[in-house]
Amino acid sequence: ALLERQWPVYLGMLISGLLYLALRHEALATMTAASRREPFFAWERLHAAAYTYLAYWRMIVWPFVGLYPAHVIGVHQFAESGPLPFARDAAALAIFLSGLLLAWRRRIVGVLILCVTCSLFPVLHVIPVHFDESLYHERYVMVSVALVCSALPALFASIRARIGSDGFPRWAAFAATTWLLLAAFTIRTTIPLWSDDARLWRWALEGNPGATVVQDHLLAILVERSDWPAAQALADRMMPAARTCASCMINIAIVETSLGNAERAAEALHHADEALHLETPAPSLVVGYVIANGNLLLLNKDVGGAESAFRAAISLDPTRSTGYASVAMLLAREGRLREARPMLDKAVSLSAPDDA
Repeated sequence: ALLERQWPVYLGMLISGLLYLALRHEALATMTAASRREPFFAWERLHAAAYTYLAYWRMIVWPFVGLYPAHVIGVHQFAESGPLPFARDAAALAIFLSGLLLAWRRRIVGVLILCVTCSLFPVLHVIPVHFDESLYHERYVMVSVALVCSALPALFASIRARIGSDGFPRWAAFAATTWLLLAAFTIRTTIPLWSDDARLWRWALEGNPGATVVQDHLLAILVERSDWPAAQALADRMMPAARTCASCMINIAIVETSLGNAERAAEALHHADEALHLETPAPSLVVGYVIANGNLLLLNKDVGGAESAFRAAISLDPTRSTGYASVAMLLAREGRLREARPMLDKAVSLSAPDDA
């Protein structure tokens, strides 16, 4: 009856979603990161899907542990065979099959399991598409949480009908009260961590020690804030292990250039250049590399080369303010204020209000 009544709504949502994806692809040229060309049928993909499925169920039932902005767990880590991956597979399959069986018996909990599974299917990495470095995100479980909340009244009514009219046992009330208290405590302790970017990414690094992408985000924040002592310490930690990360090497080069370490900056830019040739880089990354190279030239007293690099950054992407700002600062430093003013005005016009 629900499908007969609501099918136009569902069809309209499907058509609008496909239209959105088409327009997004037309506007942005790509919707995902570069494909890793993984096979569709592979044990490691099955292990990763089962791991992710159980992780989302853990978030729904017990969301008080493992709350981090990122969960950097590479799919390649599931290539190893052993009893633990297959135990996860069996547990995930058991949850799904129990949902099918209970739904067949017209139990609300079975319908709920199937609804949650369907809502999670697009983010279980079943299809070999690479979105980002984080295997899963808490925000992806929001639809499932909404479904669970909407089904709770019917679930409680079903339980009460089975245990009688005396209500829930005392242990159930105690468990519910404990859960709510833990939820309140978790909210009070984690939400403040989102109020500051540096604090946020330090927290993420606690949950993902050694994760290159997390370290890179934190280093970028430290560079933006000119926190050079902390940035230097993190750069020293990243330098040996992040040489294939172009963004990391560019940020390290910025740190070393700002501290006057020309040799280390040149080494970082060399590794960045090698990393940029490994795959098709984003235009913003190329612009960042060119500007970092210009700053290194400026540190080495090559003013002409630095100006050429900054102007090359402008020609690569005229819509970014960083190239104009770099040229403006260089010209002002050289006393060419008449030439610097138009560049500065252009940089300000292209900057976000907070940056300007």
